[in-house]
Amino acid sequence: MFMLMGSRTAFAVLYPHMVTEEQWAVADVTSAYSSGLLLYALLAIPFGVGVDRLGCRTMMVAGSALMAAGIAISSQATEIWHLYVAYVLTAGLGAGGIGFITLIKMLSMRSGSRFATAFGFAFMGQGLGSLLVSPSVQLIVEAHDWRVATLICAIAVALVLLPMAWWLAPGPEPHVAVRKAGVQVDSAPGVLSLVCLIFLAANFMFGFQMLVPTHQVAYMLDLDFSPTLSASAAGGWGAMMSVGSVIGGWLVDRLGLVRVLIGSLVLFTLGTFGLVASGPDTVWMLGLYVLAGGVGRGLLGVTLGAAQTTTFAGPHLGRMTGILDVGFGSGAFIGPLGTALAHDQFGTYALGFLATIPASVIGAVSTVAALRLRNRR
Repeated sequence: MFMLMGSRTAFAVLYPHMVTEEQWAVADVTSAYSSGLLLYALLAIPFGVGVDRLGCRTMMVAGSALMAAGIAISSQATEIWHLYVAYVLTAGLGAGGIGFITLIKMLSMRSGSRFATAFGFAFMGQGLGSLLVSPSVQLIVEAHDWRVATLICAIAVALVLLPMAWWLAPGPEPHVAVRKAGVQVDSAPGVLSLVCLIFLAANFMFGFQMLVPTHQVAYMLDLDFSPTLSASAAGGWGAMMSVGSVIGGWLVDRLGLVRVLIGSLVLFTLGTFGLVASGPDTVWMLGLYVLAGGVGRGLLGVTLGAAQTTTFAGPHLGRMTGILDVGFGSGAFIGPLGTALAHDQFGTYALGFLATIPASVIGAVSTVAALRLRNRR
């Protein structure tokens, strides 16, 4: 998760430099990136089936290799179509191998009844990736250029994540029927069940929030913050997301999901308004975004992951997670691209950031509705 979020936050730092130096339009660069997210959505179900049948190790090794190759290609891009190839490999195929679907399967196999807590700790990697990668990439860009910074990211994936996946990731899960209280729980839930469809909608709304790590640096630059401060604030937001993930996992196991969701909505909304209202004369509002917005986003992510994993736990979890990630990938395609188009039309990213507030509310309400429907059945 460190590498996955690191690649996303690195793009947020890098693409303003691509636009400036290569004279590419914001919408063109973002469209290339979003094409990878769309491919991820289209292939989420096959990714899930692959995790169930081939095991986490095979998926993670393949995903790591594809991500390293894609980042390396993007470092040498001279035409927009080069970026399409690169981001299909990274945000599409690579992310499918190392991302949420594989991680959920791995944690469900190893963490037992403490899944929410384990999930929160695992997702610390997202925040740490944002915290460390954003300012590091910015420093490399300032010392050299965006191509050198991108190539270093590719080398890091190849030298760190690839051997780690080969060494530590588990193989295929033994397909053993499990009975609990006399009820067979081995069979997969109905793909088109109402519970699954509601979770699908929730995943779309949370995927829509991917516009935040994608465009936050560019938006802060538009507000006349310095590049270093913008990258550092993005990193701080990611660090607070780690805090929210860990706290959220602990709280869900003790206070329940609904209470945690309400608190996360309040914090995320406050943080978003803080970003929209911030500026060089109101830097404290940027601090509100970093603290409240980051913690709120971490809480939202861990509660959704815990809710759907406890609902669909079992040998078919990979497939079911893949089905639900179709929603996430679709939202992740629409959010960043729609925000870029709005920026080119109206000259601001603010409309996209404000749209994440109703999206978060809808996602949280959908999650609660799906859980209550499952419990009634």
